[in-house]
Amino acid sequence: MKHHIIFLIALVLLSGCITLPKPVDEVYLTEKTEQENAKLEKIGQEIISTKKDKDKIEKELEIFKQRIEVTTKEISELEAAKELLLEKEKLYSMTDDNDKIVELQKKKKENRTGLTQLKAYLNYLNAKNDEKTALFNIEKNRLAVKVAELDHEKALIARAYQEKRSEEFEEDDRIDVAEYKKFLEDQKVKLDENIKKHEKAVKETEKMKAEMEKTGYKESK
Repeated sequence: MKHHIIFLIALVLLSGCITLPKPVDEVYLTEKTEQENAKLEKIGQEIISTKKDKDKIEKELEIFKQRIEVTTKEISELEAAKELLLEKEKLYSMTDDNDKIVELQKKKKENRTGLTQLKAYLNYLNAKNDEKTALFNIEKNRLAVKVAELDHEKALIARAYQEKRSEEFEEDDRIDVAEYKKFLEDQKVKLDENIKKHEKAVKETEKMKAEMEKTGYKESK
């Protein structure tokens, strides 16, 4: 019953993300061996562990999205400050206030540096966010793989149960284990694809980090 509950939890988590094969009726699992039951329990625990990993990355993604939001607004503030400095420069040029013009040049330089650094930091954050998103997709796929493994094992047990009762179950009415195996293999293929996407995203993050560091920007913790 425990692994059945775990499967239902995972089913809810994956709802809308993938199309799962029909759940195996628990009545066909009543004759499972201790070894088979242990295997189902092991996969169930792996599902719980994978969900925790997915939830952790999802939280990190929320933090990155907020950092992007804050940094975007900081850039907007510097852009507005830049416009104000330009207007002040016009005014001081009209009034021939050379002292203020000199001081203004320092502020314009600081503004340019700040904008350059923050824009590079934003590029890095966006790349890092893409990397985290790719990692999140990996964990979602791993969860799908584990659910598929669980259901495939249950299908094998159920098929054996039905074959022992050939008089009750015609061949066409028996569980098609191949369907569950194909679903499992499809999820593994998707996982491999997302792992490659993540590797590409990691390289882009490293590139953006190097560009950011060239500006002298130091990321705060």
